[in-house]
Amino acid sequence: MNFSFLLLRRFYRFQLPAGVLIALLQRAPALQFAATAEEMILSPTTGIVLKSAAAIAAALGAVNSLAGATPLVVSSGSATGFSVPAGTPASVFFSVNGTQTPPVSWSISGTVPPGLDFSGLTSSGTVNVFSLHLEGTPTTPNTYNLSIEVFSAANGSGFSLGPYPYTITVTGSSNAPPVFTTQPTGQTVTAGSAVTFTAAASGTPAPTFQWRKDSSNIAGATSASFSIASVAAGDAGTYSVVASNSAGSATSNNANLTVNPAASAPVFTTQPTGQTVTVGSAVTFNAAASGTPAPTFQWRKDSSNVAGATNASF
Repeated sequence: MNFSFLLLRRFYRFQLPAGVLIALLQRAPALQFAATAEEMILSPTTGIVLKSAAAIAAALGAVNSLAGATPLVVSSGSATGFSVPAGTPASVFFSVNGTQTPPVSWSISGTVPPGLDFSGLTSSGTVNVFSLHLEGTPTTPNTYNLSIEVFSAANGSGFSLGPYPYTITVTGSSNAPPVFTTQPTGQTVTAGSAVTFTAAASGTPAPTFQWRKDSSNIAGATSASFSIASVAAGDAGTYSVVASNSAGSATSNNANLTVNPAASAPVFTTQPTGQTVTVGSAVTFNAAASGTPAPTFQWRKDSSNVAGATNASF
């Protein structure tokens, strides 16, 4: 309708026929023409009532030349909706034309896109504001069909305009925080060897990575895998990786790196020494050797192995 809320309240004072005819005058332009014509096809009594109703309505500004023309006015997009990519902020203000007093409340029906709200409404309901404001950042792609209705009084009461169909199309992919699909695993290597830790994580947008050693970031280690070309003893420790995107972050399981010394041939650090003893006395030979892995021993007498003599001392 194009009646002002203030004038619509006054119509309660009219008799029923006049009120009905005013509504007809707004909805049917042909009746407006007939009511203002000098020659009335209707009966005299009906013509008088019709003329009176038309005159009152015209004087009050209630009759509109277009049937039911009270458009929804939006600050952006169209009066029937708009499209926005997921993750992109949106802001739309709503008002209506053809009213002499502002709306007092608005009613929203349908599913509000996650991340958006109508002046605080995130689901169907009524809000008491003069100008309805849609704002926020949508997160879930879909097509959302809504219905907007405006009222002359608080809490969705009084005269109403609408409902106005309104469609919000959210395009793109839903934002999702990272989730690890492959965890790094612990490894044991020999010093000087190469080692690689590998991880994988899903998420939208695609996550970035930051590897850490003993909870401290490793400079430049921002790929899904992390490698050390030649491991040193100081590289031993606990490794993990953090995956991040605009929707959040996740930390992988810990992976321990154990570094063994590089292999080396045995080197005697203590040589056995000759001894002179009396028959019947005890005698012990001692030796020590370093090497990686730790060396084993085999004692010999006159270049022949002594059975069972496999300790560092004999």
